[in-house]
Amino acid sequence: TTTHAQQSLLEEIIVTAEKRTTTIQNTPIAVTAFSGEELDRALINKPLDMQFNVPNMLMSKGNFTTAEISIRGIGNLAVGVAADSGTGNHFNGVYLNAGRIIESEFYDAERVEVLRGPQGTLYGRNTTAGVVNLITRKPDDELGGFLNIEAGNYEHLKVKGALNLPINDQFSQRFSIFSLRRDGFVTNDLTGQRIDDRDMYSLRSSTRWANDRTE
Repeated sequence: TTTHAQQSLLEEIIVTAEKRTTTIQNTPIAVTAFSGEELDRALINKPLDMQFNVPNMLMSKGNFTTAEISIRGIGNLAVGVAADSGTGNHFNGVYLNAGRIIESEFYDAERVEVLRGPQGTLYGRNTTAGVVNLITRKPDDELGGFLNIEAGNYEHLKVKGALNLPINDQFSQRFSIFSLRRDGFVTNDLTGQRIDDRDMYSLRSSTRWANDRTE
């Protein structure tokens, strides 16, 4: 039989908020972390949706398609193509300078971490408000994948998918794809054409080599 103590155990969430792998319970930073499954379950399809699930976080689309992110009331509202947000955006540990994350979507993600508060000691520039970490799924030793197709009105068609290929005992390969097309929601009365449409795609390739001591 399952005891009450076993049912009430907290799920162990692994994060890399301190540039090393730790559990979120043992990380002395205000962190909100979502696994790939939690992103789908909470309908967090894109970075703009995170503000409804992360405390003290606001996000909007700024000029030059940049993202204006504020955490705990701290951000950067400067207008200019060279103006960076007060929140650092990191993709697999690499800083994105003026990354256009406002237009991207989460696909084949392992987890997303939002660190609240200044993170300059470990993450460097433009992290006065905090950091958004996106970690993608890595290739593994099992053959598999998935394909999600979403269709709707306004000629909406969204495709997300991934394919994992184990090559041998040491090498494995993973391909991921995202595509979104739809008509705009607004019609120009002068020309009769729809505006604010979407036509975007993204491809990702990851290769993993590992032995007993190195990956």
